[in-house]
Amino acid sequence: MNALLRSIRSLTLLLFLMVMARASFGQGITGSITGTVTDSSGAPIAGATVAIRQVGTDATRTIPTSDVGSYRITQLAPGGYSIRIDKDGFKTFQQDNVTLAIDQVAEIDAKLDIGSQQQTVNVTGESPVIQTENSSVGLVVDSATIQNTPLNGHLSILGLLNLVPGVQDVANEFLGPGF
Repeated sequence: MNALLRSIRSLTLLLFLMVMARASFGQGITGSITGTVTDSSGAPIAGATVAIRQVGTDATRTIPTSDVGSYRITQLAPGGYSIRIDKDGFKTFQQDNVTLAIDQVAEIDAKLDIGSQQQTVNVTGESPVIQTENSSVGLVVDSATIQNTPLNGHLSILGLLNLVPGVQDVANEFLGPGF
């Protein structure tokens, strides 16, 4: 009877790991920056040049805005970014200190004022914490959190999964008490 119970628990654990492995393919390791570029009256500006520079590596990606003034740059590594938006006849928009996390979509909307490109409007605000692009729930766990989190003597990934919003006690649900 004891061997049968262990076999059932092992099979349950194997099925759980297979389901989690399949679900983990949906998780991203990059983020995106998106937004809309408008003039002072709120009209979209098509063809503005959006340059996003990663501060740590100095790598820059540049795209034009669409016909409706929107832009979207995907597949960005987590880290700090600087955004610069230029268009002839308008002052340059510059926003520094944009921190992008894994699977985050940061929305940076820009309002360009009429003027020359030698004049720059520098925005010094933080990007919003609330993600409005999709309804996914996630958490980035840094190494300091992992080292400082008590796992009750169990060095297991299941203990860390309990830190993610919306997750209930994973270890006890799937493995049962005493496993």
